[in-house]
Amino acid sequence: MKSIITEASSIAKAIEQSWKKTGKPQNFSVKVLEEEEKNFLGMTKKPAKIAFFFEETTIQRKKTDQRYQKKQSKHPQRQQVSKPEKKEKKLGKVVPKKQPILRSLDQDPQKKAPERKKRKSPWTEQMITEAKNWTTGMLKEMNMSHITFSVKATGNNLKFHFNTPLIKQKEKQKALFRNFAFLIMQSIRYKFKKQFRNLKAVFTSD
Repeated sequence: MKSIITEASSIAKAIEQSWKKTGKPQNFSVKVLEEEEKNFLGMTKKPAKIAFFFEETTIQRKKTDQRYQKKQSKHPQRQQVSKPEKKEKKLGKVVPKKQPILRSLDQDPQKKAPERKKRKSPWTEQMITEAKNWTTGMLKEMNMSHITFSVKATGNNLKFHFNTPLIKQKEKQKALFRNFAFLIMQSIRYKFKKQFRNLKAVFTSD
């Protein structure tokens, strides 16, 4: 459905004008938007306003298409013809132009990209020393002071590595290491009065 809005001195005239403008369609409907207003002399003070809804027939479409084609024939569009690109000839061969390589003044091929800064471990020297002392004391209590170990801070983990197994059975040693890790973290939290939620102690052996 298509629609047009028409104003006239009366509703009847507005419907008639709309019907003629749309090509006298057979099926249509009308919606009164504003009624006309007249003064005491009977003259139109305010025109009537309607919305005219109609179905476009195939005959009306052909007429509108013909009108559009006539307008196009009167004003044909100019075709844009692109100019051929200039090419350099050398010994009978077409040599494409080399594009200049643009380099900013700040770029220096000899300069290397800046190295990324290594992430600083949250384990401080005081915390590592406290962990070492706790482990050494625990080995003395177990009569294993002859066993040596190394300590290395890697990210959030503090890794302890013993040069020899503390217990021959692997499962029992894993349980012992878990207890060590739990107790050593509790000792550090109590010592420095902090939670250290992301820090871990890891124990391994040869």
